[in-house]
Amino acid sequence: MKLIEEYARMEMKFARHFYNGDMPDRIRQHAGRGRYLLAAPHSSNRMIDGRPRGADRYTGAMAQMLATKAGQSWLAADGVISEWTAWENRHDRFRKALDAGLDLHQFVIDLRAAPQDAKADIFIGFSPRPSEAAMGLAEAIGDAFPDFRVVAGGRFNPPSPQTIRSYIQSRGGDGIQLNVAPTLRDPEEHPDAAELLITRLTELLKTRP
Repeated sequence: MKLIEEYARMEMKFARHFYNGDMPDRIRQHAGRGRYLLAAPHSSNRMIDGRPRGADRYTGAMAQMLATKAGQSWLAADGVISEWTAWENRHDRFRKALDAGLDLHQFVIDLRAAPQDAKADIFIGFSPRPSEAAMGLAEAIGDAFPDFRVVAGGRFNPPSPQTIRSYIQSRGGDGIQLNVAPTLRDPEEHPDAAELLITRLTELLKTRP
C-alpha cells in the first residue's frame, strides 16, 4: 500500500460519525521507544464556549503515521472533546495520557491545522520559555522544508495557558506546536505534498536524538 493511501485510511477511523467518534472523550494512543510524543488534541470535534468546533482534519492520522514510521509514541482524540477551561480542571483521558508521557520525559509535538488562507505552510509555536531543544528542532524543521514557507512564532504562538506547549512547560516538560496548512496535510487535494511532509518529518524524527 502506498504511503499516501495508508495515511488516508488511517484518517477514516478518526472521521467516524463525522469526526464525533463513538463516544465522548475517547482517545487512541500507542507507545514507541523514541523520545517524541506526537499529539493530536483536535483530531475529533470539540466544544468551546458551548458551541461545537470542527476537527483539525488529518492531524490524527498524521500523528499516528509519523510516530509509527519513526518509532515514536502518539496520542490523539477519538471522540468529541468535552468543554474545559483550565488544565487543572481537566481530568479526561487525553490529559491523563499526556501526563503519562511527560512523566517519561517525552518531548511533545502538538499537531494542529492551519487554515486554508494561512500565509505559510508550517507554523511552529513555542512554550513561554523555549528550550534549546525546541529551538533546535524548529530550525531543523525549517531546514527540512526549504521549498516551503516555515514560520517560527507569530500567528500561532500566543502565550495562552490553555495550549499544550504552555501546560507541558508548567509541568517541567518540553515541546513545540506545529500548525500545518491543508496544502501539506490533505492527501486528497495535495497527495504529493502530503507524502513529502510525512516522509521528511519521519526522517527528521528518526535522526534527532
